[in-house]
Amino acid sequence: MKEGGIYKIEGEGGSIVVCFVTNRKTKGYLIRVVPGLLWVPGREYDVSCFEVDSAFCVYFPLGAAVRRKIATRIGFIQAEWLGKIPPLRRPICPFNGRMKWRLVDGDQESTVETLSEADRRRGLDELWNDTLLIERVVTGWNAHDYV
Repeated sequence: MKEGGIYKIEGEGGSIVVCFVTNRKTKGYLIRVVPGLLWVPGREYDVSCFEVDSAFCVYFPLGAAVRRKIATRIGFIQAEWLGKIPPLRRPICPFNGRMKWRLVDGDQESTVETLSEADRRRGLDELWNDTLLIERVVTGWNAHDYV
């Protein structure tokens, strides 16, 4: 699989389009997702489709999805953000009822109780399956509102 591949992912909830950003051995395939970006036959998907404010990254088992014929490569783009892991965040389950967040920047990690506006724009350090991914894209769910 080559970074920059554009993939159509099909499921019961619909067909969506994502971009393969990079592969991390410990986490898997990092993809760039745009809320509401659905597959439309005949439409061309270029880099501008994925460089919108609402775009975010999340891990997804893309290799397995391709082998199972859930995902199909439909194109390719080039962008400076390909091959790089952007700043990410993940929730920490609260034991005392207060949500905390782990902020991940490469090998550096820190914990915060409240996300700044810049932190809300981070991708998610989570692994999603095809059902959750499709549901969230089809419904226009936005990671920036996930606080």
